[in-house]
Amino acid sequence: MDYSILFEAARPLWWVLPLIVLLGVLKSRWLKGMFGEAFVKLIAKVRLPAEE
Repeated sequence: MDYSILFEAARPLWWVLPLIVLLGVLKSRWLKGMFGEAFVKLIAKVRLPAEE
């Protein structure tokens, strides 16, 4: 079977796989947790007095 025709048909869609991976990472609990912790640290640093 000649797969070159299949590869040529799929070539315009090369960006779909990285997009799916990126969306999977962005929706992961791990990334949301890391972002949430960084956000809380930033807000605490800005809003709380320096001695606390």
